[in-house]
Amino acid sequence: MTKRIGILGGGQLGLLLAQSLVRLGCEVSVYEPDADAPACKQTSSAYNGSWTDLSKLEQFFEGCDVVTYEFENVATDLLFALQKKKPLMPSASVLSTTQNRGREKGFMREAGLPHAEYKVVDVASDLSEALSTFGLPCIAKTTFGGYDGKGQFLLQSEADVKSLCVKVKQQPMELILEEKIALHLEVSCIVGRAKDGSEVVFPVFENQHRDHILDVTLLPAHVPQAVQEKVREIAALAARKLDVVGLLTVEFFLTKTKPRSESTVVVDGWHILINEFAPRPHNSGHITLQACDLSQFDILARILADVPLRQPSMVSDRSFCMANLLGDIWLDQHSKKSPSGEVEKPTSSTELLSLQCLEKFPHVIDVVLYGKKEARAKRKMGHFVLSGESGDPSSSDLVSMAHAFRSSLSRP
Repeated sequence: MTKRIGILGGGQLGLLLAQSLVRLGCEVSVYEPDADAPACKQTSSAYNGSWTDLSKLEQFFEGCDVVTYEFENVATDLLFALQKKKPLMPSASVLSTTQNRGREKGFMREAGLPHAEYKVVDVASDLSEALSTFGLPCIAKTTFGGYDGKGQFLLQSEADVKSLCVKVKQQPMELILEEKIALHLEVSCIVGRAKDGSEVVFPVFENQHRDHILDVTLLPAHVPQAVQEKVREIAALAARKLDVVGLLTVEFFLTKTKPRSESTVVVDGWHILINEFAPRPHNSGHITLQACDLSQFDILARILADVPLRQPSMVSDRSFCMANLLGDIWLDQHSKKSPSGEVEKPTSSTELLSLQCLEKFPHVIDVVLYGKKEARAKRKMGHFVLSGESGDPSSSDLVSMAHAFRSSLSRP
């Protein structure tokens, strides 16, 4: 009997997941407010309604055998009731914990998982008083709704504190204060767990960010093997402690400088701390589409379709680099082409993007465009993957090639 899998959210993660589900013979339904979202245009069944429309959400759940989600900012108050109708993977409880930074850090503490020192500051509390005891420098983050650097404030001076206090008075918000880690590397690890408890753990990805947005991901990661093994072990433990059925992406901070927090794991002089969780496919996991024989989307599709899991393997000993394509490229190219000098927005993800330069970049082995209707600054419009023989070119060379390839796309 054909299974119908529902996906809450119609962005690129939902689109790529739908493709893996179709290969397993599943039918796919998408629930998404925006009818022009990528997955809505590529799947046969799309429900377009608000995230608070209980009646439409109930129709959506009733038409599916199992439901998942592709992003965290879905209100869980309705999902706790809806998952009684049809299974939600991961559960509303997992989502409720991971979508709120305060609850997320509290879970890490209770579960004995390594994390940075933190303090939750209620909207009614005196922020400056809390900071006086917590200390500077630190990072202040909104407990809910932030991603790609949104809702984050670096506090290094009294002037920064005063500025944030003004913002909080104008727009009350709950914040979490976190110690500023002397970062050496950021990595992520994706775990897949089925309802029977079987699990797989992907290799560790090395991530580099620009303006708080993932810029490039490298595989293999340039981290000692013992550290990688511990990272994978901690990620799997976190998935078990959360009782995840589906995917859990665990983002880590790695530092050689001892943090303030006593909750840290040390391996070969490296301090390992969890930054945050994402109970879904992850931007860094796009690299698995080319580097692994089963991608993150394939693994989640198997879990949702109740197909037995198999541990993903690297397809070769080659080096891989995934890099994001942001809307800035389209906007930059369009502004240069505008004869009137007025900046107009491209109307689709393919408009004005020329890939003729590919012949100059033989190490670019894949380019994926998501089909988003409007290009906006910092918006993820696609990604590409480069590959080279093991050690030739080096990962740093691949990163340089990635930057050069993107620069060539910005030229008219």
